[in-house]
Amino acid sequence: MATRTKALLTALLVATSAAALAQVGTATPALPWMNPSIDPAQRADLLVAAMTLEEKIEQIAMNPVVNTGIPGCGLSRNGRHIEGIARLAIPTVRMTNAPAGVVGGDCEPNPPATSLPDQLAATASWDRSLWSSWGDIVGSETRATAHTIVLTPGINLGRIPNNGRNFEYAGEDPFLAGTLAVEVTRAIQRHGVLASGKHFVANEQETDRTTMNVVVDNRTLHELYLLPFEMAVRDADIASVMCSYPRINGTYACDDEYVLGTVLRKQWGFKGFVMSDRGATNSTAHSIRAGNDLEFASPRYFTEAAIKDALASGQLNIGAIDAMLKRRFYTMFKFGQFDSPVAGFSPIDFARHGQASREMAEQGTVLLKNTGSLLPLSAASVRSVAIIGPTTFAG
Repeated sequence: MATRTKALLTALLVATSAAALAQVGTATPALPWMNPSIDPAQRADLLVAAMTLEEKIEQIAMNPVVNTGIPGCGLSRNGRHIEGIARLAIPTVRMTNAPAGVVGGDCEPNPPATSLPDQLAATASWDRSLWSSWGDIVGSETRATAHTIVLTPGINLGRIPNNGRNFEYAGEDPFLAGTLAVEVTRAIQRHGVLASGKHFVANEQETDRTTMNVVVDNRTLHELYLLPFEMAVRDADIASVMCSYPRINGTYACDDEYVLGTVLRKQWGFKGFVMSDRGATNSTAHSIRAGNDLEFASPRYFTEAAIKDALASGQLNIGAIDAMLKRRFYTMFKFGQFDSPVAGFSPIDFARHGQASREMAEQGTVLLKNTGSLLPLSAASVRSVAIIGPTTFAG
């Protein structure tokens, strides 16, 4: 009887240990890419080689389906979701925004998160430690709310005062914007969360963004619009960038082989992946050849039918599809997302994060001094006053 009991306990211990090892991503002979001692690039190669064509196509576009495995997450109408593949141990990817704290993600209703000053207000503090704190809170709360990619930092410039996205950016100075992006990205990615810098590139206004054509010479493009993105790539090793809506000198940003291929990957050595903004993908083969790796959100061009047609006609080869996947899987392996997948919600220290948010707001607030008793303005001496802002308020 004792021998039988001992045997049962041994079997239970072995089974429990096996389950625990599987949970943390230990390799089996059938899943060699789950060996964490292997280089992330090699792991990505092994995984892609094991995938069917249909599985590959599933992984290059998002899928607005009911979230599985996350109690309380529910169905997101935003569709910021790439469903995992259990047989290959590919974890589900869930994305969220963070313009002023984590919000607008793949769970509905939105899980509670800390309200932060927007990125422009944080920039006004001129304090790198506060920028790092901003990114730290965003990174930790992204993971705590069961997401693995956060669509921030915003890296475009405030070149137009009434740009609807200025609150997500860091002002008009490219070096300042790049410095903030570096601090925010580093802090986010310390949590194993992938940051996605946006909107790459020349998305300096929201009005007519899907139809406008940004005509810009190469020097201005590099010294102003590209510089902060370059800093995020070179100095912070940002995991992803989100290609933008406008055309750049006649070519849509997500179709632009020069900015996505020549500049981003060849000149800067970017090893991460590119995703489109929602609806910013405008082609199938052209966009993929240019370097767009993921269509956001419900696919129009990266569908199974469109991809198979492009492969059959010779517009694409399977190597191009493999490269798209390898770039994203590489970053996921690099940041531990296969080895420590998000399994659910986790607690947030709202008291500590709230105090940090208050400090950021205070440090980002600039008070005017009434030097020389300039205020209140005198109607007799003032010839004109400029009010800048949206027509609703300034008109």
